[in-house]
This record gives sequence, structure tokens and C-alpha cells, in this order.
Amino acid sequence: MQDAQDTYEVRIASEIKYSETAEEFPYAEGPTFRPYDQTIIGKPNIQNFTLNKEQNTLTVVVSDTPTPYKYANNTPITVRDMFPNDFTYTLFYRKASSTGKKQQSSATNEIVINTDKGENYCFFVQASVPSRKSHRQSENSDELCTSSSAGEGM
Repeated sequence: MQDAQDTYEVRIASEIKYSETAEEFPYAEGPTFRPYDQTIIGKPNIQNFTLNKEQNTLTVVVSDTPTPYKYANNTPITVRDMFPNDFTYTLFYRKASSTGKKQQSSATNEIVINTDKGENYCFFVQASVPSRKSHRQSENSDELCTSSSAGEGM
């Protein structure tokens, strides 16, 4: 894939199981598609997090999800590669003792929130491409929680 905003055509090749002559063509034309608009954003993965009890902050680092596409040199294309100027991660968080959720968004892979002293937090991340009309958001990452016995996770 050269450009995620280009429109691509799909050709599905088929193999003939027997040596007999086939009446149909050995391929089928699929619908055209534009990866920028139609790619479904994969589930984000929280790479690590740190609860800094001295500074009362929680830092969450998210790894960019790979897409099924590759560059000409066979390097995987991540969601951030596809949407370099229109991509955000949103951290949804709550105190472990509460059900009320808050959120903080970031255009980078790192999200930092202020925390209350002595509190533990549970959180998950969602990726989004705000300009898209459909397929705007990913599914949620797994939910993780901080622990009172350790200041770091993962």
C-alpha cells in the first residue's frame, strides 16, 4: 500500500483443484476500497503504566495497533501511520472505589492524569479517528487497575 487515502481494487485469485477446464475465470473482482475510510481500528494495547504516588500522576503508554497493510518493503503499517494527523487515544478512568468515569485524550501514545493521594485507579483506552464518519472508534482495550502495593504496572 502506497497511500491509505488512495482507492484500491481487489482481485481474488482462485485455484483449480482438478486439471479439467474451468468455464469461469480463475479470479473474481472484488469491490473497491479506501483504507483510510474503511479500515476498522484494532483494539489498543496498553504497553505499560506508572502510578507515581509522590507526584500524584498516572501515566499510561499505549502501543500503536498494527493494521493488515504493509509498505512496499514489507514493514507493517500501524494505525498511527495511516492516520498521522487525525488519531487520538482516550483514557477512560475511575477511582477503584467508584463507578464514575472520567476521560482524558491525547494525540500521542502517552496519557498522563492527575490522581488523588492514596487512591487506586481502573482504566482502559480507546483509539479514535475523529474526522471519519464511520468506523471512528476502536473497541476498548482490556481494563487494568493500579494496586496499592506497587507503583508500576506491566
